[in-house]
Amino acid sequence: MLKLKIKEVLLSQGKKNPQAWLQKHCNITKAKCYNLIHHKQKSIAFEDLSKICKELNCTPNDLFWWDTTKKTVLPVWHDCITKLSKPTKDENWTARIEGLDLAQVEELKKTMERFEKERLERLMKIQNENENIVAT
Repeated sequence: MLKLKIKEVLLSQGKKNPQAWLQKHCNITKAKCYNLIHHKQKSIAFEDLSKICKELNCTPNDLFWWDTTKKTVLPVWHDCITKLSKPTKDENWTARIEGLDLAQVEELKKTMERFEKERLERLMKIQNENENIVAT
């Protein structure tokens, strides 16, 4: 069954109070934010999902994971298993980074720069493809 991991994503981005952040930046009610953060929300409106993705600069795939139960078993090759990552217990990356030594921080910086370059290249490719579609 699909489940949300909004709290974990917010913490991974250094948002220290996920519920307050959601209320402020996404204009979502306090009760709904509580339910989203505490994994009590049974569904999410496309409007709310769109706001969250926009503010976090992420895709819906980043916010969901597949929870396998006896009723929701999927083959291991299914996209919900392979493309939607489970939340990890330690998603507070800020605290983890603070514990690195200088050499590890430099290595992490280089890796992040490489990922950012690859992401920008993908975005440019998509933009070019979209411009070609519009031009035709």
